[in-house]
Amino acid sequence: MLELKSFYFKDDILYILDQRKLPHKEVYFEAKNVEDVAYAIKAMLVRGAPAIGCVAAYGFYIGIKDGLEVEKVYDILSNTRPTAVNLFWALKRMKQAYFENKDLLEEAKKHRARRYTSKQKNIGVWGFFDKRKICCTNALQHRSFGYCWCRNSTWCYKRALQTG
Repeated sequence: MLELKSFYFKDDILYILDQRKLPHKEVYFEAKNVEDVAYAIKAMLVRGAPAIGCVAAYGFYIGIKDGLEVEKVYDILSNTRPTAVNLFWALKRMKQAYFENKDLLEEAKKHRARRYTSKQKNIGVWGFFDKRKICCTNALQHRSFGYCWCRNSTWCYKRALQTG
């Protein structure tokens, strides 16, 4: 079983899997400041709406922790992908948490947990199946839930049939 994490946070560093290098290399980019996080989002190291939102939430925390003004952090991150709905949803929630004097690291962790739904987990683990098409969705786009990152549509089709 292949288990990759699209990102993880440890010792005030956000480690982001550089998905551009997959499947040949597993390389984690170290985002130590908000500019690093913005680069990772803009350069598409991280992909998939849920993962982008989660990474942005951690990026917001990092920017505030580093002493930047809230609007500056918001602007840096919001300019990375202007059409990413989950990005703006996460930034809005983090900005609100900031003005409510909440612990931003805890809010970033909650954002990740909040975006975890059984539907997204199942998509990440097994891929999405309907009668019109077969699609093995990249588990990394759903914040590391699962291991179905394959190019073998026959395998995905059999797996989808087994899981309903």
